[in-house]
Amino acid sequence: MANDLISKYKHDYLINACKGKKVLHIGASDYPYHEERVKKGTLLHQKLNKVAEVIGLDISRDAIQILRENDVNNVYYGDIVENEYDEHIIIQKFDIIVFPDVIEHLSKPGQALENLTQFCNPNTRIIITAPNAWSILELKNHFKNEESVHPDHCFWTSAKTLTKLCEFSGYNVKKITYTNSGASTDKLTFKGKLFRNIVDNFPHMRNVLILEISPK
Repeated sequence: MANDLISKYKHDYLINACKGKKVLHIGASDYPYHEERVKKGTLLHQKLNKVAEVIGLDISRDAIQILRENDVNNVYYGDIVENEYDEHIIIQKFDIIVFPDVIEHLSKPGQALENLTQFCNPNTRIIITAPNAWSILELKNHFKNEESVHPDHCFWTSAKTLTKLCEFSGYNVKKITYTNSGASTDKLTFKGKLFRNIVDNFPHMRNVLILEISPK
């Protein structure tokens, strides 16, 4: 896959970064979309399993059970805010920690980031993805005097605010990237293709913000 495609889509970016690595995947069930996606084979965790040595953590025991019923057996209970984990989890070090679209759901995101350091060695990369407050979709909503947001999100993220949060929590920010959600193989409507073509000229207006960070 060409580098420009890898940089445009969230799943492609994460899969490429994790190839051949030992990976901890936070929020691996993708609740509440877990059942539909695991049955279709489009769950990010399934894709990561094909390219890396992966352990998944998730706070939803019900979602974890659904994954196991569909032959995804390497996801365990974990609450990274309260620092509580399934008895099967042995605290170990990882090359990559994938933290996709989770941080904006947390009431104590700084605490979660601080707790992740126990899974880090000096060379561990943590890859955070989150909604981009400056995406073209959100700007459209500003003009309509609307705020379209997931009901479980606690805050909006931008490059500056997420960078500051990571620095406060004991990390150096190594890289900032903007991507589209999903993968390059996803089927798009005509409207979706048109939108992607527009934002290709303005990468900072894509709807996903990615930060790569490492412990200080």
